[in-house]
Amino acid sequence: MGFFKMIFASCLGFFAFLVVCVALVFIIGIGSMRSGKNTASVKPNSILKIDFKHLIAERSDQNSPFDDLNIEGFGSPTPVGITEISAALNYAKTDNNIKAIFLDMGMLEGAGFAQRDVIRKALMDFKTSKKPIYAYAEYYTQGTYYLASTADKVFLNPAGNMAFNGFVSEGMFFKGTLEKLEVEMKLIRGKNNVYKGAGETFTRTDYSQENRLQVSELLNDLYDQYLANIAQSRNISKQNLFQIADSMAIREPNDALRLGLIDGVVYRDQVTDQLMKTVKVEKEKDLKFIELKKYISATANLIDKGNTATNRIAVVYASGQIAGGQGDETSIGSERISKAIRDARLDDKVKAIVLRVNSPGGSALASDVIWREMQLAKKIKPVVVSMSDLAASGGYYIAMPSNKIFAEPSTITGSIGVFTLMPNAQKLMENKFGVTFDRVKTAQYADLGYASKPLSPQEERIIQQGVDKIYSDFLIKVGEGRKKDTAQISPLASGRVYTGKKALELGLVDALGGLPEAIAEAAKLAKIEQYKIKNLPFLENPIEKIFKQSMEETKTKWLANELGIDYKNYQNIKKILKADRYLMQMDLEFDIK
Repeated sequence: MGFFKMIFASCLGFFAFLVVCVALVFIIGIGSMRSGKNTASVKPNSILKIDFKHLIAERSDQNSPFDDLNIEGFGSPTPVGITEISAALNYAKTDNNIKAIFLDMGMLEGAGFAQRDVIRKALMDFKTSKKPIYAYAEYYTQGTYYLASTADKVFLNPAGNMAFNGFVSEGMFFKGTLEKLEVEMKLIRGKNNVYKGAGETFTRTDYSQENRLQVSELLNDLYDQYLANIAQSRNISKQNLFQIADSMAIREPNDALRLGLIDGVVYRDQVTDQLMKTVKVEKEKDLKFIELKKYISATANLIDKGNTATNRIAVVYASGQIAGGQGDETSIGSERISKAIRDARLDDKVKAIVLRVNSPGGSALASDVIWREMQLAKKIKPVVVSMSDLAASGGYYIAMPSNKIFAEPSTITGSIGVFTLMPNAQKLMENKFGVTFDRVKTAQYADLGYASKPLSPQEERIIQQGVDKIYSDFLIKVGEGRKKDTAQISPLASGRVYTGKKALELGLVDALGGLPEAIAEAAKLAKIEQYKIKNLPFLENPIEKIFKQSMEETKTKWLANELGIDYKNYQNIKKILKADRYLMQMDLEFDIK
């Protein structure tokens, strides 16, 4: 019997191996065919069509053979990088093959306020070429209209709609839930960190007075920038725009037309007629569109064509929550990002480093590991920071050892502070599940931090001392980075968040600008004129990534289906529970809907 079991197991193993090999050959074959297909060409008299149907990220892998390959169970289409979008729009400005841009506005996913500003600035810059931009939508969200408002002509479907009713930030609080479960959550914050609102999600039922104040100021600052930019491109006063939104005056397409926010209430075929006139073709079939992602692929090599420079500027992308370990494209692993900075520091061809930060922070320890590599790099070559949507708390901490910090006006930054959350689930386990705990210890504090018991006053003092020590270190490093003493920094370091515009006024950043400005400054500090960009960390092997994604996505899809609208709440709780004890993190989210 054992013999037959062995034969059966061997056959089963061989069959499984064969299936995996066939799958690999299939995927590699498709990848090879796609990579061998060459990139799309840009035909004369083309219209660049931008529909934002892909997720927006800080950067994308233009060399992936699996780009847009979306076989069920084998990963998702790769996102479009904000860096590549900006570069492509800049190239299109002088590309004789591109005669116009068509913004076919659907949903815009994944892009925060500052990233939308990058796209908006690139579109406004494109207009200096005198080539027209047309925008059309069946429904404009406030976020998509923000981009569409750059167009020479903005169109809306007659049966469509347009949101223009102000911004809102809605916090979700779990104190009541935890009380029903008989779980006590202790929030311990650094000294004077009264604005550090991240932990309040689990300890309050509403915004604290301080948190409400900072959220209100932040939201109003961003809304003011939003209205000011639309006012400029649509030639409507900011006050009028505010009144339109405050009274919710736009309730149907003709309201938007009457108030001057759009230029026409038309169907798609009528927009097509306008595009045909622009490029001077008689038949719709003669219209030549090239989608943004294909245009990026087609022009990627042309943008840097003829550049034979041997000097390099390394751009290190740090996106997501900060934690220990490797991380990936959507999270900052201290090991992976530290290695990228170290590799750039040790590479003689790299003359300067730009750290591109898009992070709400995270682990205090992991942040400090990255901070150290930044400090070492600065000793031997210029280091510049470019802040994207978020560079808050730990995301601000890792920016400190730099020669210069650039932020977008709408970047969310600051949140200088530290906190920890200590759960006590003793009553939950005893009263709900009948589980009790007992311990044998060799030292008084051997069970410090166990969730099966409440903190003693002595234990709470020990943890408070740890939080205060890390916060004090944070203050010192901010002072060193900003060349100010602790007394000057302390009033700004209560955990409060600021827009990039406000941070510049307070001296927390050096200049307003995006990644191109940061790179230009790095080149200036390095005293080089010709250079190439070296993007770090190197992206994952696409074959390994697609299998890893398939397993992760299977789990994610199942959880998302089971939890429904509570899936986002689950993610937020999971981030807190999986995080290190001491956190430099900001927990503030809002969407431009």
